Amino acid sequence: MIKLTRLDGREFLLNCDFIEYIEAMPDTMLTLRTEKKIIVKESVNEVLNRIVEYKRSVYSNPFFTNAGKTFINSDTPDLFFLNRNLKQVNDIHDLEEQEDDDN
Repeated sequence: MIKLTRLDGREFLLNCDFIEYIEAMPDTMLTLRTEKKIIVKESVNEVLNRIVEYKRSVYSNPFFTNAGKTFINSDTPDLFFLNRNLKQVNDIHDLEEQEDDDN
């Protein structure tokens, strides 16, 4: 999610995966996949930079923890886990063991 500012100064968080396109009209208008339009104070470049920063933060770390369990952050299947999209691992070292078992 990225933080943006409405024209009236109220900040809000937006799931950037729902943005269909961004236009400068001259204010920045976001059109969502639902066809809803939102006008924000940030420039087109600033919105783009926030999206890129958010995506880098999410996809640069291959692991995340939820409820005390560690998962691999992956939208695509990998060779370790035979096409499961969300893979639970008890320990990062389990990855090395899985890789060794596959070879």
